[in-house]
Amino acid sequence: MKILAIETSLAACSAAFVQGDTPLAHRFEVIGRGHGEALIPMIEAARVQAGIEFADLDLIAVSVGPGTFTGVRVGVATARALALAAHVPTRGFVSLEILAAGAVQSGAVPAGTGVTAVFDARRGEVYHQTFGPDLVAATPPALNTLEDAARLTPPVTGVLVGTGAGLLHGHLTNLGKPWTVADGPDQPDARVLAALATKAANDGLQPPAPGLDHPVRPLYIRPPDAKLPGDRGGN
Repeated sequence: MKILAIETSLAACSAAFVQGDTPLAHRFEVIGRGHGEALIPMIEAARVQAGIEFADLDLIAVSVGPGTFTGVRVGVATARALALAAHVPTRGFVSLEILAAGAVQSGAVPAGTGVTAVFDARRGEVYHQTFGPDLVAATPPALNTLEDAARLTPPVTGVLVGTGAGLLHGHLTNLGKPWTVADGPDQPDARVLAALATKAANDGLQPPAPGLDHPVRPLYIRPPDAKLPGDRGGN
C-alpha cells in the first residue's frame, strides 16, 4: 500500500511516502511559520525521491490537529486537493496521537507505559490526550487550562511528551500524580503518521471512498481568533 503522509499541525512541516512498511522518502523541517509556502515543494521533492506518481497512491494520510489554526488548515487543504485531483482516499489522524506514537517509536516511552501528549496552546492552556499501553486512547483530545488538564490526567505512572510537557508536569506533581517528562520528540512527524496509517490499513480499517462526500476535516478544539467584520460577540 502506497501512502503519502502530511503533518503540519505545529512548528514542524513534514511529508513522507511509504510502501507498506518500507519508507520511500521523508522530509521534516521545523519552520515555525510558512507552512503554506513550504509544504508543496517539500511533498514534490519527496515524491520525486520516492519515484511514484500521485495517481499511484492508495491513501493520503493527514494530521487534522489540534494545533495552530493555519498549520492544520494548510495540511488538510493540501491533502484534500491532492486527493481530489488524483482520486485517492484520505484519512485523518489526531496530532496528539502522532506525537505519542513517535515518542513510543523513539524509545522515549518504555514499553507498557502510558503516555500523555501535551501541546502548549498559550494563554495558560494546553492541548492534551492520554494513551495507555499500545497507544489505546484513555482520554479524548482536549483543550484545558493547566490546572484542569492535570486534574483530568489519570493518576497512573506514565510519560509526558510534547511542547507542553514541562508546563503540565509541575501541576501533576502537585496532585501527587507520578508522571515524568520524556527526553524525546516534541513535534509530530509525517513519518510516524505514515506508520499509523499503514497499521490502520493492515488492521482492516478502510478509508472512505475518494471524493468530496467524505473529506477529512480539521479538528479545531479552540475557535479561531479572527472575527468577521462587525462581529462584537453578541451571539
